[in-house]
Amino acid sequence: MRQFVKTPECRDEIIKLQRTAFSGLERAPDGIIHDIYGQPETQVYVARGQTVGMEIPPLMGYALVTKKLNVGFDDEPYIWSIAVREESRKQGVGGYLLDEIACTAREEAYAGTILICKADNDAAISVYKKHGYEVVRTLKRYYLTGDGLLMRRKV
Repeated sequence: MRQFVKTPECRDEIIKLQRTAFSGLERAPDGIIHDIYGQPETQVYVARGQTVGMEIPPLMGYALVTKKLNVGFDDEPYIWSIAVREESRKQGVGGYLLDEIACTAREEAYAGTILICKADNDAAISVYKKHGYEVVRTLKRYYLTGDGLLMRRKV
């Protein structure tokens, strides 16, 4: 499932999924996704469905991981965006992506991985905690629509 080969087609699929997974003010503009995706240090993780014939299977979920965030853990991989297609949720796809990211971080000798999520996103927080993430601190008014939670997983 690990994918570090960045193609325009994969980027476009990620943008399309990001548009449907995040609504309104929570969604990053397409240009930001292009910028993050294009940075040399960004790692791209994708989960795809079953291959049928010669067709590329559909994108079930993705994660974009960078190493630039100013929250006190600058030396650790930061999950900039992670999303799972609605019909693929509750099938372990998000957890699989999180575990792959942690595995890579461990292989690269990092102490942990970090992410920020909306403080009222109970479903995401539950998945993150199930996969070893703990709340480090609340980031007041991090989002236009509310607070964020800085979460960290030791690897």
